[in-house]
Amino acid sequence: MYNLDPCQLSSGLSLRDVWDMRYAAGTGPDMPPQQYAAWRDRIRSPDHATDTEVTLRNGRVHAIHYEPTLGGGWVATCEDITGRRRAEARVWHMAHYDALTDLPNRTLFTERLERTLARLHGENRLEDYQRVISVVSAPYMLDGHEARVGTSIGITFCARGDVGVEPALLFRQADIALYQAKAKGRGNYCFFQAGMEAVLHRRNEMEQDLRRALAQGELEVHFQPLVALASMRIVGAEALARWKHPEHGIVPPAEFIPLAERAELIGELGAWMLRAACALAACWDGLCVAVNLSPEQVRRPGLVELVTTVLAETGLTPSRLELEITEGLLLHETAVTLATLTRLRALGVGIALDDFGTGYSSLSYLRRFPFTKLKVDRSFVAGMAGDAGAAAIVQAVITLGRSLAMRVSAEGIEIEEQLGLLRAMGCDEGQGYLLGRRPCPTTEFEQQVAS
Repeated sequence: MYNLDPCQLSSGLSLRDVWDMRYAAGTGPDMPPQQYAAWRDRIRSPDHATDTEVTLRNGRVHAIHYEPTLGGGWVATCEDITGRRRAEARVWHMAHYDALTDLPNRTLFTERLERTLARLHGENRLEDYQRVISVVSAPYMLDGHEARVGTSIGITFCARGDVGVEPALLFRQADIALYQAKAKGRGNYCFFQAGMEAVLHRRNEMEQDLRRALAQGELEVHFQPLVALASMRIVGAEALARWKHPEHGIVPPAEFIPLAERAELIGELGAWMLRAACALAACWDGLCVAVNLSPEQVRRPGLVELVTTVLAETGLTPSRLELEITEGLLLHETAVTLATLTRLRALGVGIALDDFGTGYSSLSYLRRFPFTKLKVDRSFVAGMAGDAGAAAIVQAVITLGRSLAMRVSAEGIEIEEQLGLLRAMGCDEGQGYLLGRRPCPTTEFEQQVAS
């Protein structure tokens, strides 16, 4: 056990002589001899048996049982328990570290949090959260490619004197704050505040209600007219989802669309919207229908097959369907995304780039992607009358679209002056309150077309 030569051992050796031989053989305790002597004096009792463990310099672990004898002596019995402790350490590590990444898991965090709460004194410090986000978000190389990991942080406090606070409560509060941080977008942090729990509870209820509404067909499609500015005739409409909640009334799209994204219902919502819009538009006389696609829909497999199936089921001519995407999708351009849009265009459907000019527009996108229409964002249209710069941007987009054989549509036309300028610039199409007041149900839209 101690790697000692039996020839070295004889009657009459002092305990210190044995220690010196053990230290020379590398089997002494993993502490200086003087410290070991003081430690043994502390843990031994002259009137009752004691048990302890000691780790040797060679990494072995010994369990030592001290039995006092008459006259002040003692007998020490040593057992090598290295295998047992290593097995226990492996089990502990498996319970406290992720098997794939070998990073500390939630269980270990909870245990450390409990210890921290137990010895909490003075005022709390939380750290520089933005620095944590920046460090985690820093790019790194993975198989020769640059990769990034984003993070959001939810924060809660345990004030001095809150001795009865449970870790589970802090976890719940931090989770609630995390939801709020994610709602702000990527790379944010948020502190827990009173009232957040009620907001989260309502959000969870609304999520369940949205699932039910999708399953039971409680959502509606409204249409905003799309007008050819040269003739001022309605040539189509943009389809927009509307939700009338049985208790809360009309739920704004700005509320339930992000809810669908967080609840991973956006694919189901998008598929329902596509089917419903195409089925209604198939009854129109030659008018087109535009349907918005979320970035998540485009990235997921099966979109081309879904569009193909819907066109076949509804009988809508492919050229009468226009799919709108936002510039945000282009930030995550992949060969798969490009292939998906190219296959959709090959079906004969149109591809429109919505909110053009407000995000990360690049002329290279227009060259690589099969767009058939550019939609000028309403912010430029709103500033046209009094801002020469906004008017110049709109004119440039119209000229660019014409040179690339793409139609150009203007959003948010609200006053006659805007309409006049757009018509003079040669803008192909437009939509807005001046041309259609508001998105309306199918019957009302069809009445507008008939009139």
